[in-house]
Parts: sequence; structure tokens; C-alpha cells
Amino acid sequence: MRHVLPRSQVQNFKIPKMEIMGSGHSICPGCGISLSLRYALKGLGRKTILVVPACCCSNADGSLLYTAANVPVFYAAYGTAAFAVSGIRAALDFQGKTDVQVVLWAADSNNRNFEFWTMNGADRREENFICVCCDDQAAIKARFPKSDFRGGLVEIMAARGISYAATASVAYPDDFIDKFHKAKRINGTRLIHIHLPCPPLWKISANLSIQMARLAVQTRLFPLYEVENGEKYTVNVIPDRGFPVEEFLRPQGRFQHLTNMQTEVIQKDVERNWKSLLNRAAE
Repeated sequence: MRHVLPRSQVQNFKIPKMEIMGSGHSICPGCGISLSLRYALKGLGRKTILVVPACCCSNADGSLLYTAANVPVFYAAYGTAAFAVSGIRAALDFQGKTDVQVVLWAADSNNRNFEFWTMNGADRREENFICVCCDDQAAIKARFPKSDFRGGLVEIMAARGISYAATASVAYPDDFIDKFHKAKRINGTRLIHIHLPCPPLWKISANLSIQMARLAVQTRLFPLYEVENGEKYTVNVIPDRGFPVEEFLRPQGRFQHLTNMQTEVIQKDVERNWKSLLNRAAE
């Protein structure tokens, strides 16, 4: 079945011309991981060290003997990236290199669950690093059936009082880059939760990736906002008119089983969460 997606407020963005990431990555066509890393490095600059656990993000730097990121990348074993981040951060501080950003760059839902729990001690010690969660919203819940954080990940970490927590989308590059640039200037533990498409898992065409990511924001399923010190909420993108969630769900093969009643339940849940977010931002 062919779906015609609605026009979702396409606009021109101001993207810095500086390029750090090069060609040669081995990410699937249409995946937002390589694009998100490209945007992130524009905001962070060359003085950045990436710590990448075993996940799809490992492909963003290319195959063995080649590199696309053009910054140092440390590959960590599954579930140990947070420990590697702590060690690298301590070594840099000992050398007085406090201007180098250490970034835990993790993707896919199973890996997020592992890395989230292992970073608990680091954020309690207020260690100075950025944790990036690349969320394709395709959780494989074999080990953690109740740990799909989705939009709640920012809320969990904000409740812990970390310095900075925010959501970002590859469909909004100016907001994306600004948030990484802002996180760079803040000390302490920071989290950026990125929403990005995965065409094979979402069962969509690769050329629809950005449009689907934009619809996730326009339908308010994935709001773009930030929280500073667990208290100050700012909503960064407020859609002029919210598209119904059906516009985001219908084109994806993974949601073809949903009934109208189930879609209505999701719509009500989205509206309730959006209203709650606006209320917190108004406080």
C-alpha cells in the first residue's frame, strides 16, 4: 500500500559549514546515526573523544583501518562504555585537558538499557561527560522487558538533577547542533536523547527517514525540549498545529497491526504528555 505523507512544515536551516566527519561510514541507507554524528561534531568541535559500545553506532566510524569520524574513537565492550568514559575523563583531567569533550555514544534500545544502568554511578559523582542515546524506538526487550525509556529517559535523568538533559531530532539540525554546542559549555553529566529513524526496523523507504523524523515532532510523539539542573524546562519546538499521531504511525509497516481504538489511546496519551510538558515549562 502506498502512503502519501503530509507536508510537515519544511523549512530552511542554518547549518555550520565546518565539516569534521568525512565519508566512508558503513551505516545503512536512511539511518540517522551517521547524520546525527555529523551534526553532533559540528556542535562539539574537534576536541572530542567518542566512546562507543557494541551497537549500530560502531559502524558510523567506518570499517577496520578506515575512519569517518575524524576524532578519536574508543570502542568499548558491551555494557562497559560508562566505565571507559570515567577512565578517559579522569586521565584527561589529570593532564589538565579539561577542554576535551568525552562523549558516550550509544545506540539501539538494548544497549541503551545496559549503558544507562552502568552510568548511574558516574552521574551521581557528577563526572564531566556527555551521554548520547541514539533511539530508533525499536526495542528488543529480551533482557529488560520493562525498561524501554523512550521519551521518559530525559525525565529520569532530569529527576536525578544532572546538569543538562535534552531531546534532539535529525529532522531539526539547527536545534540539534545548538544543543550539542550548549552541552559543550556546561560542566557535569549531560544527556542528549536523539530520535532517529531506522528504515529496516520501521519498515519504511530510506528516502522517507527525515520526513518521518519530522512527523514524530509535529505529532508531538517526540517533543524537543531541554532541562537544566533538573528544574528549568524549555520547549524548543512548538508545532503550529499538531498532526494526528496516525500520520506518523500509518506509513510504518511495524504499526500496521494497530486498530483505530489503539491509535486513539496513543493519541490521548500524547496529548496528555504534551500538556504536562507545557505546564512544566510554564512554571
